[in-house]
Amino acid sequence: VHGLSPRVLDGLNEDEKKSWQFIAGRESVTSPQLMKHMGFDERKAQRVLKKLRDAKLLRRVGKGPSTRYEVVRS
Repeated sequence: VHGLSPRVLDGLNEDEKKSWQFIAGRESVTSPQLMKHMGFDERKAQRVLKKLRDAKLLRRVGKGPSTRYEVVRS
């Protein structure tokens, strides 16, 4: 899945992997974009984004409604 290490992949569930495939092809994503694309409710989108941030795949930029998540390029 887009160059993820096996260690990182093992820690992600199917929804998180599919979300990463969607996000990895972009510079950044917002929670509403993820919700619309994946069909998630707001809580699920936030949970997935937090998991990807905890895995150091995403960085949060901004606050409130203008928050977006940038892909961390190594």
